Amino acid sequence: MAILPRRAFLLGAGGLGLSTWPTAPWASEAETPTTLPTTEAELGQTDGGRAAARVRGRSIPWRFAAYNPHTRETLNVIYRVGDTYSPTAMRWISVFMRDWRLNRARHVDPRLIDLLAYIHAASGTTEPILLLSGYRTPQTNAGLRAGGIEAATNSLHLEGMAADLRIQGVSTRWIRDAGLYLRQGGVGYYPGLDFTHLDTGPVRRWGA
Repeated sequence: MAILPRRAFLLGAGGLGLSTWPTAPWASEAETPTTLPTTEAELGQTDGGRAAARVRGRSIPWRFAAYNPHTRETLNVIYRVGDTYSPTAMRWISVFMRDWRLNRARHVDPRLIDLLAYIHAASGTTEPILLLSGYRTPQTNAGLRAGGIEAATNSLHLEGMAADLRIQGVSTRWIRDAGLYLRQGGVGYYPGLDFTHLDTGPVRRWGA
């Protein structure tokens, strides 16, 4: 099975010059819903909230620029122009965000990629998103739970609707506050592990 080449760097739709698409089998935590205790006005006073307010609902470069430290792959692609998503770019993103343990991929929710693009644009950094976890197979999710990792049985990672990430030079708290302000889904805050969980499920938060 062909997969995204290691250290591949895709610039635009045809940056790798491939004539065929790499195939893949298409096959939170502690995601207990809670009522957000922080108002939009209060979140708008945080650094992350203020930055997110500047990009929310506005035209931004719809770019997915990320690095996966597990596979050492990099992907930098314009995946959307206006309201039109590139099927090719979205499939590349789905392969990039695959379950790297079992090398299996699933279509990723475009709303999640938009959310990541908003967060990235708001941060103002040129550093890529560090993707720690994207899609998970049920087998991987069960293995994490068996190993004592906090992973919900109905995790949205299983649906291609969640990502665990960090951005070099950007605090986990900043990413949390920006995600909460955008109100596109769940936000999990893991400062001890230095990552934030974002998903496109119901609006909720956990981890403080």
